[in-house]
Amino acid sequence: MPFNSLLLPLVGGFLFISFWNKTKYNSKRSNGQRLILESALWGTLFLGVAYIAIRLLNWRFPAVFPVWHNLIPYPQLGTPIGSLLIGACLPYILNIVWSEKEQNAKSYVAFSDYLGLVFFRAQLKKKPVMITLRNGKIYIGFIHGFNSPGKHDGGGSLYMQPSLSGYRRHVTHEMYITTDYTAVLQSIAIPVEEERTKLDSMMKNHDKDKVKHQEKQLKAVETAAQERLDDLKMAVSFTDIVSAVVFDKSVFGQFNPMFKP
Repeated sequence: MPFNSLLLPLVGGFLFISFWNKTKYNSKRSNGQRLILESALWGTLFLGVAYIAIRLLNWRFPAVFPVWHNLIPYPQLGTPIGSLLIGACLPYILNIVWSEKEQNAKSYVAFSDYLGLVFFRAQLKKKPVMITLRNGKIYIGFIHGFNSPGKHDGGGSLYMQPSLSGYRRHVTHEMYITTDYTAVLQSIAIPVEEERTKLDSMMKNHDKDKVKHQEKQLKAVETAAQERLDDLKMAVSFTDIVSAVVFDKSVFGQFNPMFKP
């Protein structure tokens, strides 16, 4: 078997750990050396499975074996290609059992630091977070994305939509809210809701021409609103974050008069 043909099992192993729900999130948080090692181990396993499968095929179904050789005219490539096919196809079968949502959560618990876990749970439950930066600034808002590397890799960043912002006093660390984005966010959302209401009314009247025109109008308004929202979002490096907590206004209102209803 030519040495370069062993690249096929390596690719098969990489495809397997990249698409199987149980391993794909871990692989995204692994460093390059570990990723290559895991791909090689799985590729070697698939190479052995392919070798045994081809030999069994030749033994049990000798009439089918020539078909395999006709498809792959190079005998030395049959087993490596078989391992590649196993690695590429097997994840779609195993993913029936291993759900993506559950395995993603387990991966965060195993690989992410506690800061990443707070952001992950807040985004999963669609709750706002409050972060405190090194310069004393605080931001409260919803998470729209973040990349949390492995525990020992460092780095990472957070992408969020702030609703409130302020600062902490240098000595007492008391929290003060100075900017409220709620009115701006509502002004962006109101036109979208109005267009949706119009569309619902037209659909009840079964006016297809007006419905089609209103759908285009709604899409245009939604696109414009999304662009305005994107302009208000912010990215923060994990290295700039001192602390983070899932924000519950009712809880914070018990000891901070600023959040009392």
